[in-house]
Amino acid sequence: DALPIYKTLIEKTKEDLVAKYSGLLRYYETRSLPTTILNVTFGSFILFLLTVIWLTVSSVDTTVLLTGKITTASPNIEVQSNFSSVVQEVYATRGQLVKEGAPLIKFDDTLLSADSRKLNLDKAFAEAELSRFEQALGIPVGTSNADVISDKTQRQVFLNQREEFISKMAAFQANEKGLESEIEIQLELESGRQKLYEKELLSKVELLTTRTQRLNAERQLASIKADKNAFSSEWIATANEKYSLAKKNLLVIEEELEKIKRQKEDVLLLSPITGLVLNIDNIFPGAVVSSGTTVLTLVPVDDQLLAEFTVSSVDAGLLSTGAKVMISLDALPYQKHGQIDASLIYISADVTEDIQGDSAQSSFTVLSNLDIGQLKSIPESFIATPGMSLAGRVKVGERRLIAYLLYPVVKTLDQSFTEP
Repeated sequence: DALPIYKTLIEKTKEDLVAKYSGLLRYYETRSLPTTILNVTFGSFILFLLTVIWLTVSSVDTTVLLTGKITTASPNIEVQSNFSSVVQEVYATRGQLVKEGAPLIKFDDTLLSADSRKLNLDKAFAEAELSRFEQALGIPVGTSNADVISDKTQRQVFLNQREEFISKMAAFQANEKGLESEIEIQLELESGRQKLYEKELLSKVELLTTRTQRLNAERQLASIKADKNAFSSEWIATANEKYSLAKKNLLVIEEELEKIKRQKEDVLLLSPITGLVLNIDNIFPGAVVSSGTTVLTLVPVDDQLLAEFTVSSVDAGLLSTGAKVMISLDALPYQKHGQIDASLIYISADVTEDIQGDSAQSSFTVLSNLDIGQLKSIPESFIATPGMSLAGRVKVGERRLIAYLLYPVVKTLDQSFTEP
């Protein structure tokens, strides 16, 4: 058969090959590797081992990069007009640095001055009228207090009322005296007729007639006294009522004058703080301004400066108050002027949605203190003003170098065993 023949040939071939290369095999079996190869292999292994150890031991700082601007501890001041008027002159310009108390805008005060003059005239008349009533209520009969009233018209009114009062009171008193004299005569006449009646020299009818006349005179006297008291009481009550109205009118006028005086203080709008004019809201000479309208916006410059950053929602979770932050101003390169060492003092609790097109990006507001004095070689003309851009860097932790190699592998292995 062919199969035994093939087997025989294969065995013979193997024996021939072994006999042919047996010497070479014995040579390589007994020969050692070159020293160079051994050194390179051992050195590569040691280098790999040291690299793994270095990657495991060494670490780098993980930071969060921040971008923001300079702001102040106090918000911007919106300066408003306190009354409706027309702008006469504008002293401030956008971007101007104004001191506290410096004039910003002057308003037209023509109507205000006219109202003030009218109220002053009304006040003078009301004071004269009130003085007349005060003197009228305190008049002793037979005396004149007209000299204390300065206004001629009111003085004449006072004199006329005084003469009317005195004349009527004199008439009442004259009637009283006449009746009192008549009653005395009637009493004497009645007493004499009583004696004649007792002696039966006079009839009873004549005695009663005399008594009736006396009683009538007494009734007339009582009536005149009542009329005099009623006239005096009515005159005083009327004077008191007019006095109260005049005093109330004077108080109203004085209150209006106080309002005018307060409004005159607002004719010249002054700066409430030392600050930078950020914006002037369409104000120009001739513009009509209503009460409560914001005319311009001031940014405080003497206030404490802060750094305001906008942080994404991803990085916000890595930050905490008190964390150190290194700040550099874009206007002053840190390579030349250095950086500011600060710390975070505030992290907003609410997220802010920044809508850009069809997408919205969430962010948080972060504040830190800001000491410009830490910078070096600051130009004399440089003024740190709110709104200047700056950048910050916050150290949030450390990361081993080997993690940069292992994390992608771990992530790949983790995702490879999950079904999407």
